This record gives sequence, C-alpha cells and structure tokens, in this order.
Amino acid sequence: MKILRATPQPPRPANRFLLGASEQSARLAAELGWQLVFAAHHNGDPLLMEQVLNSYRQ
Repeated sequence: MKILRATPQPPRPANRFLLGASEQSARLAAELGWQLVFAAHHNGDPLLMEQVLNSYRQ
C-alpha cells in the first residue's frame, strides 16, 4: 500500500473553528479549544450574540 503525502508541509496545522449561533455551540468550541465564529447570518440578534460570546469567553 502506498501512502500519499501532501507537500510542502505547512509550518503549523490549520486553526480549527466552530460556526455556531447558540450557547451550546460556544461551550463546545471552548471545550475543544477551537475558535468560535458566530453565525449571525442564521440569527443576527445582538443580545444573543453577546450571550454566546460571553459563554465562549467563560
């Protein structure tokens, strides 16, 4: 069996992120150590965004 390797190898792995619009998504991203991208195109409520980002920061 042949093993394929993509080259050149990047100097560091790609950043991982979670696209979410809920506090549960924020907590999961934080637990995984991933970045969070708030999906404002699904729910652009500014109050919800503030709650989600606060959950992520905690």
